Amino acid sequence: MRLGSGAARLLIGVLAMGTMAGMCDARMPTDISKIEARALPVGQVKRRVMDQLSAILTEERPSRKGRPKRLLTDMAFITKARATMVPGLCQIDRLTLLFRPEGGETGDAATPVSVNGFETTHYYHFRRPLSEPFNTIVDRAKGQGDAQCRGATLAADPFFSAPDDQVAADGYLVAHRAMDAIVAGNPPFSLSCELYPLEAGRGCAAVIGEVRSEPVSSIESCETDLPDHKADLCYRVYVGDRSLRILASGYSYGTHALPPLTVKRVVMDSLIVMTHERVD
Repeated sequence: MRLGSGAARLLIGVLAMGTMAGMCDARMPTDISKIEARALPVGQVKRRVMDQLSAILTEERPSRKGRPKRLLTDMAFITKARATMVPGLCQIDRLTLLFRPEGGETGDAATPVSVNGFETTHYYHFRRPLSEPFNTIVDRAKGQGDAQCRGATLAADPFFSAPDDQVAADGYLVAHRAMDAIVAGNPPFSLSCELYPLEAGRGCAAVIGEVRSEPVSSIESCETDLPDHKADLCYRVYVGDRSLRILASGYSYGTHALPPLTVKRVVMDSLIVMTHERVD
């Protein structure tokens, strides 16, 4: 089909506008300010933010051989290690996408699925020992350089999970203060231990001395209903097959106040850990 000169010029103009729009879209920045986030169209904001998220994630793909059999239920992506506002503390995040088949029916590895939600887990690792509470050493103004965390990985370094960097820092600090005091003998706080039946006759200090050399796997904040400890901070720290519930003084200051994170009570539980292979 032949086009007249006017129609031809119009078509060329439309194609040129499309090419320019594509070039502009390709060069569109992915970073965004609060003003832009409030003013730009929702679709454009979502695209720019999702582009940033995609750029910092790496798929955590299982190294399994053979053809998978079960339905795709989840996929995990992780970030590179980065610095937090706590000197020497590095962080990696895991984003787990959850899938389900259309209609909720079951299926196998060939069944198409759709994203149904997501979960996040934060992991932390100290590049150098921690000696002071979070509120004393945190640097909210400028933070720390990411270079100190470069090369740290979940596979090679002793990362542990925690809900945030303050629980990670303070829980880690009180756990090691408690274990060091117990191993040294005559700890200045209440201590009770639940041991395995085969450990009858052993003391808490001997068991915790062995636990002390193992990496921390998880730290959580907890609650206490003990009347004498209602104002205290509570941390549950998992090390190997043991759980330490630690009560420590909070961030209160005054003439008669204890220094923050002074350990006041420790309860150690022995756990039964069961692992199962996940069929792919």
